[in-house]
Amino acid sequence: MPRSCYPCLAPRPAARLAPSAAVFGLVCLAFGILGSGPFAAPALAQPGGPSNVSVATVERRTFQIRVEALGWIEAVRATNVSAQVPGLVAEVLVEEGDRVEEGDVLLRLETLSRQIRKRRAEAELALDEQQLAEYRAGSRREDILEARASVGDAVAQLDEARLDRERIEALRGSDSVSEDEISSAQAVERSREAIRDQRQAILERLEAGPRPEVIARAEQSVAIRKAELDEIDDEIRKATIRAPFSGVVTEKLVEVGRYVNSGEALFSLVQTDPVRARLAVSEGDLRNLEVGQSATIGIAVAPDQRFQGTIRAIIPRGDPAAKTFPVTVRLDNENGMLLPGMSVKAFFDTMTKDGVLTVPSDAIAESPIGRVVFVVRDGKAERVPVRPGLTEKGLVVVEGEIEEGESVVVLGNETLRPGSPVRVVPRDVSAKNRGGERETGSTGGGQRP
Repeated sequence: MPRSCYPCLAPRPAARLAPSAAVFGLVCLAFGILGSGPFAAPALAQPGGPSNVSVATVERRTFQIRVEALGWIEAVRATNVSAQVPGLVAEVLVEEGDRVEEGDVLLRLETLSRQIRKRRAEAELALDEQQLAEYRAGSRREDILEARASVGDAVAQLDEARLDRERIEALRGSDSVSEDEISSAQAVERSREAIRDQRQAILERLEAGPRPEVIARAEQSVAIRKAELDEIDDEIRKATIRAPFSGVVTEKLVEVGRYVNSGEALFSLVQTDPVRARLAVSEGDLRNLEVGQSATIGIAVAPDQRFQGTIRAIIPRGDPAAKTFPVTVRLDNENGMLLPGMSVKAFFDTMTKDGVLTVPSDAIAESPIGRVVFVVRDGKAERVPVRPGLTEKGLVVVEGEIEEGESVVVLGNETLRPGSPVRVVPRDVSAKNRGGERETGSTGGGQRP
């Protein structure tokens, strides 16, 4: 085959190859310089040699988890004290900033008109109670005797009228009596009979006494009068405004002489002892906390002072963006140093584990079989599956086929393969900062990697 058919295989003049060879030589020289001395990457193996790695020792220690969280102080109770009844302000007894105890009088309203209504209601109640007492006692004896006498008189008059009628009727047909006289005698008898029946009914009513429904109606009237009197007494009581709990008056909204309506705010009152800290706890730390657990609180205005409290509630409503949940801690505040709105930092010593194996967090690597560490054994890196647990300040509690005192790779484990030969080299400053001495954030205690 002619040489012109294979131009790529044709030899080129030496002058054209010289520049390319020179560039290639410079590149090789540069890589040779960068691949040796201080520029060498410890994780890269030398051709045909072991990989350079840095290691840390597996340690057995007592592992205490501390959770930290930020938040602020808020009042357990804060309210606007309002008027329960309308009226004219007669007296104001407190000012802003005054400390009051539960039940202390804060303000009084004018009550003269209510006192007048009360006296009238008392008189009406007394009248109705007297009437009820009469009904319950029944008819008086003298009234019954008088009614009996009246019935006897009516019977006598009826007998007299009946005799007159019989006598006149006996003369019927004679010239001495007329039909009109007979009719008149009969009418008188009927009239006397009606009078007797009427007086007899009155006697029976007096002897029987008041009917049950009459007594019941009188009892209801008395109950209504008592309710009216209780209502007036309640208005008079509510005209004196008292502190619903112990605290500090933070705002006074009225003065003497002002007319206030029912429900109108008069004062703002804040309870200062106890108080609570509302904290934002990361969702990873939340499982390490429980209600009733102790907490230590610090404030910026007194950095050397600590306050002890207990977890009052863990609120099951988190912030999706910050991935935190509210936790409230109840705190005694007898000296009044903790004021609502102050920023605080909380510490929770959640648990202590004795004799657990720990490795730096940089020793744990991801692999197709899960999380592993590379243990240096006989100059080779052996891959050992582990189950990471709690972490604190860059250390991780692990479970797996490793022992105390063994060396695990913390720098260079990204490119290792099971059984790779390794050479242990010291860690430089940058590697040290990336390794197991790196601390977690202020709220990162108790996390799982």
